[in-house]
Amino acid sequence: RKSRSAVVLSILEQYFEYGKRLGEILIDLKMITPWQVEQALEIQEKEGHTRPIGQILVEQGWIDEGVVNKALRIQERARHT
Repeated sequence: RKSRSAVVLSILEQYFEYGKRLGEILIDLKMITPWQVEQALEIQEKEGHTRPIGQILVEQGWIDEGVVNKALRIQERARHT
């Protein structure tokens, strides 16, 4: 069973992150900078969009895979509200 604060946090995440892309969520969480997202998107573009941005961010050493997975869960929950 979730605590009251965990439930409130979950509701706020869903509301504020609705419709956002992974990079935007990671920026909102203060886990990466807008510059890092731009760089990752440039790499993604050069490679022909063959890899997800989260994978690129991890491989660049800018973020931990666990944080990417958390942001993906937030994104998924926000889509289903």
